[in-house]
Amino acid sequence: MIMIITSKIIESGVVAVIRGANEENIIPIAKALGVGGVDTLEITVETPKAVSLMLLIFQLVGELQIYIILIPFRHLNSLNINYR
Repeated sequence: MIMIITSKIIESGVVAVIRGANEENIIPIAKALGVGGVDTLEITVETPKAVSLMLLIFQLVGELQIYIILIPFRHLNSLNINYR
């Protein structure tokens, strides 16, 4: 599964980083990104209830193929992703 997600991130070339979302706005944000072609989302762990928001997306945005990732910062270099 990790390799599939890593390959998807590299193939996509874009990861939408979402900070400070909440239960009211996370679904519209995720849907808009998905419809716009961005299918890889990162919800930062600084976001209150980050894990709950991820589960909410999985439950309510099932028609879009969206990947949600949690990558420790120290591992980004190994993925050859420009994150600056």
